[in-house]
Amino acid sequence: MPLGYTLLGFALAATVIANVLFVLCGKAERTGLCDWAKRFVALATASVVGACTYLAYLIATHQFQVHYVAEYTSRRTKTWYLMAAFWGGQEGSMLLWAFWTAMLGLWLAYKGGKNSAKAWPIFGIAQVYLLSLILVKCPFAVPPGAVPADGRGLNPSLENYWMVIHPPILFLGFASTILPSVWAIYGMLHRDWDGWVKSALPCTLFSFATLGFGLSLGGYWAYETLGWGGFWAWDPVENTSLFPWLLLTSLLHGLVLQNKNGSWRKANFFLGILPFAAMFYGTFLTRTGVLSDFSVHSFSSLGNDGFWLILVGVLMWTFIPLGLLLLRNWDIPKRSEKQESAAFLSRETGFAAAGIIIGLIGFFVALGMSGPLITKLWSAKGQAAEPEFYNKALYAPAIGMLLLMAAAPFLTWKNGDAPSAYKKLFPAYITAIVLAMGFTGVGMYLGLRHPAMVLLFAASLFCVIANAILIAPRLKSKGGRLSIGGHVAHAGIGLLLAGLAGLVMFSKHKEGILLIKNQPTEALGYKLTYEGYTMDPFARDNAIRIKVVDGNSQWNAEPHYSYVPWEGKDSPQSNPPAIHHKFWGDVYLALSGEAQEFVDQQDATSSNWLFSLKRGETKTFGDYTFTLMGYDLDEKAKAVLAKHSEADFNKLSAVRMVANVIVTYQGKQTPIKVAVRHEPSAGGAYSEVVEIPGPGGKHGKVILRMLPAPTEKDIKEKQSASEAAVARAKEAGAPGTPAFQQALMKDFSAYNEGRRMQEFATYETLRFETFNAPDPGDAVFVELSTKPLIGFIWVGTLLYTLGGFIAYRRRITEIAGIKE
Repeated sequence: MPLGYTLLGFALAATVIANVLFVLCGKAERTGLCDWAKRFVALATASVVGACTYLAYLIATHQFQVHYVAEYTSRRTKTWYLMAAFWGGQEGSMLLWAFWTAMLGLWLAYKGGKNSAKAWPIFGIAQVYLLSLILVKCPFAVPPGAVPADGRGLNPSLENYWMVIHPPILFLGFASTILPSVWAIYGMLHRDWDGWVKSALPCTLFSFATLGFGLSLGGYWAYETLGWGGFWAWDPVENTSLFPWLLLTSLLHGLVLQNKNGSWRKANFFLGILPFAAMFYGTFLTRTGVLSDFSVHSFSSLGNDGFWLILVGVLMWTFIPLGLLLLRNWDIPKRSEKQESAAFLSRETGFAAAGIIIGLIGFFVALGMSGPLITKLWSAKGQAAEPEFYNKALYAPAIGMLLLMAAAPFLTWKNGDAPSAYKKLFPAYITAIVLAMGFTGVGMYLGLRHPAMVLLFAASLFCVIANAILIAPRLKSKGGRLSIGGHVAHAGIGLLLAGLAGLVMFSKHKEGILLIKNQPTEALGYKLTYEGYTMDPFARDNAIRIKVVDGNSQWNAEPHYSYVPWEGKDSPQSNPPAIHHKFWGDVYLALSGEAQEFVDQQDATSSNWLFSLKRGETKTFGDYTFTLMGYDLDEKAKAVLAKHSEADFNKLSAVRMVANVIVTYQGKQTPIKVAVRHEPSAGGAYSEVVEIPGPGGKHGKVILRMLPAPTEKDIKEKQSASEAAVARAKEAGAPGTPAFQQALMKDFSAYNEGRRMQEFATYETLRFETFNAPDPGDAVFVELSTKPLIGFIWVGTLLYTLGGFIAYRRRITEIAGIKE
């Protein structure tokens, strides 16, 4: 749409002008130019906000002439999820990234401090690049051709409230990684070897907390909603978010060291460059299709031009800053000799060791997520790193990190005062050992699995208790409460890893549990009784009701299951699962697999048929004879069609076409009504299955359904296949010759189906299918698992996020105090 392009173009132009003015005012130190530069930053931000608002308007009003709107929304999409459609695809999520970048740029221009005028042009280059990328891959593009009556819609699995909450927070975290990098490059360009740290430290804390919170929400979304039973799978796309977060964490420790004693100058410039470069590298992996075969999260490819544009961004934000660091390498001063060296057992050593270990963890994560690229050097397909790689590689560094987070805060700066630290740590150490012994005893009683987790659990508890000892006395005063951010974050990481150790040690899991209606089944010490559906299986909120008995207590588990129209098919959705919270953890119950696993179970003793009938036509298959007597629309649809109003018809929530079929089985006639339900407002259609007379018993029930009319896409594909079959037959001989007929018979199915597509599309001929199946309400397959100590993980993620924001607040307060 022209307005969208205009707003983005204006934002790009305003950003370029702001860049030029900031450069000029930085050189001449002219306040007036800086004020004008800030105004242009505000104009650029307003233009980006305007573009976002305009896209939201296009989505809300179903402007399907816009390709992005047609691709990710439909008339059936609920208002709440229309918001999620904004960032449901490549182009929209990039615009969300640009929105947060623009807002951060506005903050940097007006609140970034005295050096912001010199730092902003670096930021502006990134904004120019991003806006240029969006103009090339734009959500406002309008393709040629007819405007579709409806859109494809958001993938049903994404129609969830977490889709509304999680991506904006995660993208704020992504966008904020630019700030530490900007300040690091500023420091090298202007030889401000230490001054940049004071500005970068709060920015790094903000990015650490925000990106970490986004990661946590993503994990909880996977656990609570998606139904696969976990919260982290070491998926390459998950790791593209974790990698920058680990680099930010390593940088934090280095910045504190440099702020304290002037050490780590070169290392911090290097670490400061990496988070934004890592984020760009992750963008390259996820948005160019590189990981499409290795991840369930990967976006579709941006195409060849998008591939090269993003690759340019990766190279630009990695190698130009690294080149600048090499250029400045000999000019960066070492720590002054006047600054006294710290003792080996001191807080300085602890911070340095923590930064190195966290950086090492980040390296292993980057190595694993790059596995598909690396292995393609010697393998055609490439291979993703298995979870076992991460588990083994990160085990020892994780324990070392936990011990450092427990002990280092008790050591003093410079001399360390190790004897005093030992005395203060002793209660935490003893308590952790006692609890770990109890943990081991429980593990041995239940059947000890993964004994190495005992050490991880002990180190985690040591970290939690040690930091709790430091937090408690500081809660009494305002100044003390501002100083607990690091300790709260450390305790959160410790609690998270303690929960992980408990989960690995004690969790139990069983898949493929067959539940037959009203027949209790034992699994993992629980008695499960399947009682049926809560409503119609085509209702979006339908669930499977299962009574769970645990000793003297019982509850109803209701994992969701429904058929949702998606891309012209009935797409089975089996989420969210049922989660029952207990004091020790969760009991987790989900459907295992899709409907095909427990609905379309063919019976070898009875035939299944796919056939077509015209009005009045009769066909016989085995013991069955089917006669189509006629078909009709429901009254509401007929009333609308009588008005010849296509617009009113498209507004109908549902239209049922009902076919009257006489089914004769073993000489006995039974009238059957079978229907296809169309949703004009949704652009989808699905069948309402019915049971017909059959042998019963071990043969199962016989199900009849009428197939929806094929979509325009199906018609073209089938007709193309039919034409291709004819073309291949002509190569064997001229039409009408035996050679032609023989060759055509080899592809007869494709030829015949394509030939009849048009009559199927107009319902001149109706298509039917029979299949043997237990009634979907008779039996289901489920998986059951226990999740002990899972609450530790969620509380831990909240604590490290809270700790990051507390520390951010402290640094902002300190800077404000310096200004005053």
